[in-house]
Amino acid sequence: MFDNNNLCYGCMEITSQGQFCPNCGYSKDAAETESLLHLSPGTVLQDRYLIGRVLGQGGFGITYLAWDNILKIKLALKEYLPQQYVTRIAGQHTVTIFNPSYAEYFSYGLSKFLDEARTLAQFTEHPGVVSVRDYFEANNTAYLVMSYLEGITLKEYLLQSSGKISVNEAFHLFRPVLDALSEVHNAGVLHRDISPENLLVTDRKQVVLIDFGAARQAMGEKSRSLSVIMKAGYSPLEQYQSKGNQGPWTDIYALAATIYRSICGYKPAEALDRLEDDNLVSPSALGVAIEPFQEKTLLKALALKSQDRYQTIKDFAEDLYKRKPKDEQPESEIVRAQKTNKPKKHYSKAIAVFIALGFVYFVVNNLLGINVTEDLLSEQGESVVLDDSDRLADAEDTSNDTDETGNFISASSDYIRGNSIGNIVNVGIAAEIDDYVVYRRTENGGGIFKLNLSSSEQSRLTGDDAWNINASDGWVYYSNRDQNWNVFKVRLDGTEKTRINIDDSGNLQLVDDWLYYRNDDDDNTIYKIRINGSERTKVNNEASYFLNVIGDWIFYQNRNDGGKIYRIRTDGSSRTIINEDDSWNINVTDEWIYYTNADHNNAVYRIRFDGSDRMMITADSSDNLNVIGDWLYYRNDDDNSHLYRIRPDGTERTQLNSDQSYFFSVIDEWIFYQNRSDNRIIYKMRLDGTEKQAVY
Repeated sequence: MFDNNNLCYGCMEITSQGQFCPNCGYSKDAAETESLLHLSPGTVLQDRYLIGRVLGQGGFGITYLAWDNILKIKLALKEYLPQQYVTRIAGQHTVTIFNPSYAEYFSYGLSKFLDEARTLAQFTEHPGVVSVRDYFEANNTAYLVMSYLEGITLKEYLLQSSGKISVNEAFHLFRPVLDALSEVHNAGVLHRDISPENLLVTDRKQVVLIDFGAARQAMGEKSRSLSVIMKAGYSPLEQYQSKGNQGPWTDIYALAATIYRSICGYKPAEALDRLEDDNLVSPSALGVAIEPFQEKTLLKALALKSQDRYQTIKDFAEDLYKRKPKDEQPESEIVRAQKTNKPKKHYSKAIAVFIALGFVYFVVNNLLGINVTEDLLSEQGESVVLDDSDRLADAEDTSNDTDETGNFISASSDYIRGNSIGNIVNVGIAAEIDDYVVYRRTENGGGIFKLNLSSSEQSRLTGDDAWNINASDGWVYYSNRDQNWNVFKVRLDGTEKTRINIDDSGNLQLVDDWLYYRNDDDDNTIYKIRINGSERTKVNNEASYFLNVIGDWIFYQNRNDGGKIYRIRTDGSSRTIINEDDSWNINVTDEWIYYTNADHNNAVYRIRFDGSDRMMITADSSDNLNVIGDWLYYRNDDDNSHLYRIRPDGTERTQLNSDQSYFFSVIDEWIFYQNRSDNRIIYKMRLDGTEKQAVY
């Protein structure tokens, strides 16, 4: 008799009989909204494993949180379920093949799935490979039981790190991955699917290889479906060829591409696109501080022809780590003063700072042609420090939230200047100003261009690699990746380029005369600064992501409290918790907060400002949202990153394109998006998916 001991299906902790789990916020009604493909939470397999929520889902398998009733531990349980061949009838556990002609493919993939389980079981003790504890066949399919690791994918880790990490951190993180791959290769096994999605960064900063994807690879080869096998930017040329010569060099390319993506902020150009013109940009050309020998090693591992690459992980690792990378350059006094929030005690240091500032001012203004505002130099010597007891109210404080009649005051998106909340959360690749759309390009280091929507004429404003573009009153504001993510502004005609701050700034938002941003130099806390560079002020003391500034309120994801949504006044008061979910891609509009729920496979949810009426809008896994008018636009990661739209009540779900789409912005009657199917070129299409065309 299986006893679940009142376990929560969301976290496998003992909980009460209430509606929501006090540990993770999981709702007991969530099972009713799960996809028909999923095993229902509460299902028991082998009279031992209790199935919980879905941890992840791909085209060939679903991974669940599980509880081992014998060992009394949490586990991860992966189910072989190739969605293009099988389905599951409502109320049943057994999977059913769509068509008898698919039986051969399904069986072949099943055998490879089990082969992978047997192989990975050999590496149970290796810290760089997910540990396999059991595997079995049931329900006309098979299951792989693995250790449950607390952590996030490398993809998520990079997003939380403003898109990239330092070379030193990357090489430290990837060292155990190389060691693990070396052992796997020595056993005659290839991974063939290395990418940021298939590497897990644990809470202890240990990187672990997950999801070898043997079934997916085998079935792709058997059906000759290259779209199944390859992963643009990470797959080497031989994986695009039906008879390509694959070996350890195949994994070496993918691993090198993943390292490249981690330190550059971009994945390499797709292998096929490099055939006629090998346009792979070196990390140093993108401003990455990397030793020449390391860069040479990395580029050799990314060679197009397999014979030009390293043939073994051992050789690759020896060249990559043959000597310790040099320490990074020491920080300047002004940056160190910002981070420590302490005034200098020695006059000699103060004089040094004064001289340094004078030198910087001379060089930047006279030699580089960049105007640094006098306010910036005078105001940013010290950070404004907030003490919780002085400025931050208790989480339960809801003062000033209601009008005279007691009704909750709704926020209005009319306060947003130049860019919508959804566009900013999607890293702000485009914004509307006057008769133009200003947008970022990614090739050759990037740049900001303006496009006249009526005439289609274009011109370049600056060559800076820009994110978080805002535009208003003849100015374009942006986070400059070429200048340590400092905030800059430039006139719409490309003149008067000006640095506003010297912080590593993410989620930049322009509201009235203030710029709000996440300061990644100060533990991801929220700051605001005047558009002239003055009155730089710290707002809170928490790691804050997905900022939404609406009127006098800032809504944000609190990474210090499990990703829950909080709101706080722009003056740092009335801090209030709203929900219990691990919430991503927050969009606030009218009286609703829209977000993707990381506790439920990134399904799209909404909730009111007061935490009531929480509901799932769609079970599709989404990594980008944009709520405009009566539609919610999102990237459907369960459907090859195609763009979709849906009504906020969950009706009229519609696919808009067939491209692998990346970040997108909804502007006027157009959607601007990066097309991963076409080397991340910017495309635009109508809101209904028609009139698709490349912008450049």
